[in-house]
Amino acid sequence: LLLFVPERPTTLQSLTLRTVTKLLFALHPAHVEAVANAANRPHILAVIFTLLTLDPSCHILMCAIYMALAFMSCETAIFQVPAVLITMTAIQWKRRSRTTNTTSFFAQLIPRYFVIVLVTAVYLMGRVFFGTTDIPEGLIRPAENPFYALKGFHRVRNYSLVLSYHIWKSFYIDILGFSHEYGFNCVPQVVSFQDPRLILPLALIVGVLIITIRVLRRNSIHALLDMLVAYAWLATLFPIAGFLKVGTFIADRIVVASTIVVAIFGGNFLTFWILSPKRLLLVRGATVLCLFSVLAKRCMQRSEQWMTSYELLKSSLITCPESAKSNLELSKCYSGLFREKLNYDLATSYIKKAEEIDPNYCDVHWQLAQIHYKRQEYIPFEERLTKAVLCPFTMGGAAPVYKQYWQAVTQDSQSNPAVYNEFLQRKVKYDRIIHNAIEREKAKDLPTDKNIIRDDLSTSSEL
Repeated sequence: LLLFVPERPTTLQSLTLRTVTKLLFALHPAHVEAVANAANRPHILAVIFTLLTLDPSCHILMCAIYMALAFMSCETAIFQVPAVLITMTAIQWKRRSRTTNTTSFFAQLIPRYFVIVLVTAVYLMGRVFFGTTDIPEGLIRPAENPFYALKGFHRVRNYSLVLSYHIWKSFYIDILGFSHEYGFNCVPQVVSFQDPRLILPLALIVGVLIITIRVLRRNSIHALLDMLVAYAWLATLFPIAGFLKVGTFIADRIVVASTIVVAIFGGNFLTFWILSPKRLLLVRGATVLCLFSVLAKRCMQRSEQWMTSYELLKSSLITCPESAKSNLELSKCYSGLFREKLNYDLATSYIKKAEEIDPNYCDVHWQLAQIHYKRQEYIPFEERLTKAVLCPFTMGGAAPVYKQYWQAVTQDSQSNPAVYNEFLQRKVKYDRIIHNAIEREKAKDLPTDKNIIRDDLSTSSEL
């Protein structure tokens, strides 16, 4: 707001600017995920704390505390540091241009630069010391981020599309539609330049070039600083630009920081549009109220979808019907998560579809094993349970069940030798499958971060 407060603001100008800007930020539909889901609220907290550091009246000690709190809230705050420094400079430059006090300009900025850079350096050194600067490759899954393993120019081409989706989200345009999961096969890979979706990043590149050229031609420091502020907040989307190895693919929570630029520049534009000329004030004011009504309705609809897991997953499948993970999660709703929706046939159909979409999505075995057990289909249960033990993402729950199941059936059948021998033969067969899988893993030259999976497989075999 300090970027666009008029030199001699009237009460109406100031009130309109502040109200419109705050409403644009508060009623952004992409913020619903970060607010409704407690696990994503750190993204909102990080943005709030970084914004507090921009206030020129904020004491330098509090500035350092706010920056530290931003880092402790969410690691994405590290990508907001350049935006904080540039925005702080732009605000102070405009205040300096009004007071023509150059000494005051440098006296207030340099200590704040030093404090913010110092806190950032300490945070980064801490991440390096504790070894938390990278994500183990085994934790990033195609079901959640299908593009993470892409290489070279193919990676650049696909992540340019992912980045463009987030930028358009920042500007209230959700091309894909709302979903809490945009996983495997929700967004197919771009395999050629004939893909029409590449128009999205191309349009953004053209827009950036046009804006940059026009600003440079104006030869205005104020306009240049405003442009840098806008680009700096959009640059907070750097984590999903493909340069870093991250587990997140497409998510509303990622755009929380980048929506700041839309709110402050959009608020300034709408304020100017509403108040000039005054003879159309009521008409333009009514138009803006309609805009806010539409945004509020979208936020309410999305909030209602976040109220229950069932509604959330149903909305995700509308946007991404080929999402393996959403199909898997929805099957749980019909297999016992909601008693009133219990339907094993429907649960099985969703889990089978997830397996068809992504045959390598090994989580389906654990879910199918539980359904087979509840339906007393023990032979398919044993087969799926064995596969679930071999899945590194479900073996923690499947391995103890595997041990308990075979202990129970072999002990209970000892009084009947024929049944006991049949159970024993099946157990030996499944034990051999697990043992062979372990031997195959041992024969591979696995990266260090996959040794955990190999150790877990050995533990499963011992069980």
